[in-house]
Amino acid sequence: ITDNPCNLGVFGSLLPEFVQDIDDTNTVNGKPVIYWVNEHDRTVPFDAGYVALVNCTNITVQNLTLTSNGQGVLLASTTESVITQNNITDNIHGVFMCGSTNNTVYGNNITRNAANGVYLYYSHDNTFIHNNFVDNTIQVYDVGEPTNTWDNGTTGNFWSNYNGTDNDGDGVGDTPYVFDKNNQDNYPLVEPAVIPEFPSWAILPLVLAV
Repeated sequence: ITDNPCNLGVFGSLLPEFVQDIDDTNTVNGKPVIYWVNEHDRTVPFDAGYVALVNCTNITVQNLTLTSNGQGVLLASTTESVITQNNITDNIHGVFMCGSTNNTVYGNNITRNAANGVYLYYSHDNTFIHNNFVDNTIQVYDVGEPTNTWDNGTTGNFWSNYNGTDNDGDGVGDTPYVFDKNNQDNYPLVEPAVIPEFPSWAILPLVLAV
């Protein structure tokens, strides 16, 4: 599947709707489709072009460029997984979570996604820190009023539409970035987070130490 505004997307609201058999001989723009169902304790290959994790646990998604799909990363009924240091750009949804909990989304560029940077459908207790949310049509959209974490108590994420001030010059906004009644980033960054590229062996320990 090549050169489409949306190459591949799988949408639904219940787990059985996401249980599909799509193997990595399928490609988007020359990169393999990683569509894992019931997988555990794995790292997504570094050349993936589309990533879906369905009923998975402890999966690491790192150092990928994910673009021009229905979702950059799809998590359905997936837990305890890490999405870090990816460029998630020009999709319909950047990160799409359905019924997924206790995941960490850390240090990603989530940019210019046509519908939402992050779409949350009954997904709670996930942590989003040090991401750059830039020019997504809607930065975060949630269904089911879930509560998630958007800062670590001292720093949060960069939001391109944040209009607060930083009077003390510490790099953190003086007022929270509020996007619904249940969720806000209490320590929004006023400049984009620096997201260096690390060797693969260094990334997961870094995330877990934050």
